[in-house]
Amino acid sequence: MEAAPKPVSCPAAIPSTASCLSGLDSKGAYYLIAKPAAWNGKLVLHAHGGPSLDAPTEDRAVEDLTRWAVMVEAGYAWAGSTFRQ
Repeated sequence: MEAAPKPVSCPAAIPSTASCLSGLDSKGAYYLIAKPAAWNGKLVLHAHGGPSLDAPTEDRAVEDLTRWAVMVEAGYAWAGSTFRQ
């Protein structure tokens, strides 16, 4: 049984009014979700497992959200996973 996502501080690049959730799925992939305060009702899903063949890390989920912060700034919720290879 997987644990429910937990509230976490959003990365610095994300608007301070956004809320973030984080967790680890049953297969070992980390995920991070950001929802802007002025959410437009649309969700962007991001799954990134490569090119590295190393085990996924929580830092990778943060890096991906930071890289795509513009989506949250534009009003989109963003959910990203560092799926296992």
